[in-house]
Amino acid sequence: MARWLWTVVLGAVVATAAPYRIVVEDATHPDLPVPPPTATPVELVVHGRTSTLRSIHIAKLGQKLPPTFAGSRMANTPGFQWYVTRHFAMKAQVPKLDEKAMIELLVVAELGYPHECRAVGREPDGIDTKRLPIVYANDMEALNAAVKTDLGSQWSGGGGGVTLHANRAAYNYWTSGGLEYHRRDLLLHENMHMIEMCAIGVGRSPVWLLEGLSHVFGQHVWDKANQRLTTAVLDRAPSNDFYDRGLANIAEKPVVAADFYESRVGEPYRPGVYVLFNQFCWSDPERLMKWRLWRDELYACGGVDLVANNRRLMQRIFGPPEAFDREWLPWLAARRNSYHWVCWGWEQDGDTVQAYGWPPAGFDYAQMDINWAPGEQPAEDPLRLDYPQTPPPALVAPVDRRADEPSLGVLLDFRGEPDKGLCGVALARRAALGTKVTRTDTGRLEIDGSRVGRPNQTLDLGAVLRDVLRPGAERLGLKVELGDTRDTSMPILVRNCREVSIDGSAIGLESKTVPLTAELQAAIRRTEGRLGLNLRFGRQALIVTLAADNGAPPNRQEITLPVNAEQRQALLSGRLSLLAKDANPRLTPYLDLVRRTTEDYDQATPSGRLSLASEDDLYGLARAAYLAGEQAPASLTELRRNLTAAGDAGLAAYRAGLPKVMADLVALPNTGGAVAALLGVSLNLGADAESTCAAPAFIAALRGARGEEVTGTVRLEATGIRLSGPALEQPVRLPAGGAQAVPWRVPIAEGGTGAFVCRAVATLTCRGQRFTLTAEAMARRSIPAWQVIGPFDNAGGATADIAHAPETEPVDLTRRYAGAKGAQVAWRKVERASSASPLSELVVDLNELYGQPENVAAYAVCWVESEREQEVELGVGSEDGFVAWVNRQRVGAVLQANRTYAARGDRCRVKLRAGLNELLLKITLSGAGWKFGADLTGLDGRPVQGLRYHPEPR
Repeated sequence: MARWLWTVVLGAVVATAAPYRIVVEDATHPDLPVPPPTATPVELVVHGRTSTLRSIHIAKLGQKLPPTFAGSRMANTPGFQWYVTRHFAMKAQVPKLDEKAMIELLVVAELGYPHECRAVGREPDGIDTKRLPIVYANDMEALNAAVKTDLGSQWSGGGGGVTLHANRAAYNYWTSGGLEYHRRDLLLHENMHMIEMCAIGVGRSPVWLLEGLSHVFGQHVWDKANQRLTTAVLDRAPSNDFYDRGLANIAEKPVVAADFYESRVGEPYRPGVYVLFNQFCWSDPERLMKWRLWRDELYACGGVDLVANNRRLMQRIFGPPEAFDREWLPWLAARRNSYHWVCWGWEQDGDTVQAYGWPPAGFDYAQMDINWAPGEQPAEDPLRLDYPQTPPPALVAPVDRRADEPSLGVLLDFRGEPDKGLCGVALARRAALGTKVTRTDTGRLEIDGSRVGRPNQTLDLGAVLRDVLRPGAERLGLKVELGDTRDTSMPILVRNCREVSIDGSAIGLESKTVPLTAELQAAIRRTEGRLGLNLRFGRQALIVTLAADNGAPPNRQEITLPVNAEQRQALLSGRLSLLAKDANPRLTPYLDLVRRTTEDYDQATPSGRLSLASEDDLYGLARAAYLAGEQAPASLTELRRNLTAAGDAGLAAYRAGLPKVMADLVALPNTGGAVAALLGVSLNLGADAESTCAAPAFIAALRGARGEEVTGTVRLEATGIRLSGPALEQPVRLPAGGAQAVPWRVPIAEGGTGAFVCRAVATLTCRGQRFTLTAEAMARRSIPAWQVIGPFDNAGGATADIAHAPETEPVDLTRRYAGAKGAQVAWRKVERASSASPLSELVVDLNELYGQPENVAAYAVCWVESEREQEVELGVGSEDGFVAWVNRQRVGAVLQANRTYAARGDRCRVKLRAGLNELLLKITLSGAGWKFGADLTGLDGRPVQGLRYHPEPR
């Protein structure tokens, strides 16, 4: 096994163990500059969803602040040190936290980076000059200290980590979860959020994409010995297993296509469902293309009208809900997770699980169930245990569940403490024993006996019991026994590496404790507590074989338990469990999985679950067809169909047919976007990280064609606002697959404070064919300043339309009123910081101003100066309800409880008079989140030139 060897060489710490190298350079001296990203390279091998480290260079900076995507919104924190890699900058609480552990987390972050970028479709613009910021604290108190130094405020959440929108930085603290796996999970989870924010923007995803990707990439397998990370793992062992939880959640409350189309899976939070949705889409080439189209089109919506746009896009891309369900429901029905975590706690390292063998109260052992029976015939399934597997070692061989006398094996490792604890397996465990009893709101008991093979029943409790069990009343203790709930498990445990205990009493077998031979004990100790356990299910006996060292006699011992036909069937058909107690042993189960090929993870292959070299070409065809719509030529449809069917074997035919498709598209009107998609050319427009509302600056990022040179020009211009200078036009030349960024600081004329549109137009030529691409970004869209007052008691909560003083009297910013619970309330100004990104929205968080009240209302007012009388559109996002008035005329209202904030979630047409206009909002709340934001646009959704906003009347 490879181990890290730490030495100091010329001021650098080097970890060496073939075939990877970790160099940690001490760059804390004040005379040394912060190394740019190119000076801290990382080399890895990407094979499908797996990355293997070859080398990484890490620089320790001490208190030197590196450039990051957080810009000026990142600062030093006392007690923290900076470390940088190629793509990440970590502010870690070292030496409070172990430096070696922080370095391992940075390695994991780098190994996950290419896969997470692939999931969002691009790297963050500017990644060659600045890094993604990670903060790692020892505990919540220290994490909040770091947030305070960065942003001047604290984070009020929990759960171990968060990615904050304000500076697009990932924050974690060490004590969360208590497990190394969980810490890596949180790191990858928050990194996924951060990469999406930096590459795409904030608020552009529905929850099952936003949180789904984060949980998908949190599910990983880390092979420490080989410095190998497998990402987006569906089926693996540790406790936060969203495959297991997702299947259980859907069994409890089914999810169909309409739930996704209508955005009904966000509340309550269902992370397992989100993981399953994304993994379902990724497991088939055609579905993957649809998923990528849906993702990219949603991102392009910029977070506006996500519910309506999601419905529209899913309908157009995936087809009607019934078509989605024809694939989704059978796919779900075929799923079964291999592991079920029973009690805390288990780690996973490669294909080995490690027990924290001190079970909580109520459990005899730390237990991990395996949902496969010894007699079950293995079948090929690429989604089963979908991470690198090692072949069974000689100590546990043979492993063959297809034989007439099936066998399986488990490698036990007491980790250098052979005289401590016990571990092993349990056989013959029945799946999901017990009865589920649910009291309904109508006073009935629903009894689900399916888990014990009995029919479901509904019992009427009668009037007396219904009253006793009414909501809020003291519960009546009921014990319902239905079916056979006996413990049928048969534990086989190695204790202190001295004896084996076998308890077969649950299925009528003898129970015995067998001492290990002196020779076997000595062999176990020679290998620091490592031994193999093999179970062969013979016709007339269960044969338990233990082996250590070389596995040959006398380092081998067999124990035979006679069984009858019924007992043998119980052993073959029951599930297995891994058990441990009083130690931290490692257990590696071998279940003879059927694999189509033997993978070489040291050889590079295309990224992704399907690992298709043709994936991007196939997506180019799919996107071109989507953009061309009904104009799509037959040559495009045919080429797409053929490449989907042939996969990588069809690449030669694809390349031969591409010129014809391109020429057919160029001959059609308004198909420049389809041509660009076909070739893989892209144009993205975003705000520079240092750009602010006061000094907006944008970057047009162009990426060239796959295998082709592209030339042309890019023009950057702004509309909807007066400028003091001209637009920018610049030539571009893109080699095959190359990229070029064109920055532009918008020359806004004095007094230009309103919203505007920045537009990039690329006129390009490839293979002699000319086409045009455009991209737009709405800047400073939301109303930038308000006067707010509250809270006021609002009996009935969000749905109640109670008239309080601010809507019944003229607004007087000097007045005070009696607010909620009689407290005096006054107007206060809330405005967007001038340092905020021009693409950011001012969302006023009323919880930050007023705490966590319930059944209240607050008011917000601003004055809009219009150059002329005109009709515009008011867009409001509110959590919960709102009422809007313009010049004291009621123009819109949505009074609903338990709403989630959505930018411009509600819109209404309003009339502005020339001069000053009063805009008044009331925001109602039942409980929990309480916020609002608003903007005014033309009826076409674009900025209105000449509007000015004032937080005081003029």
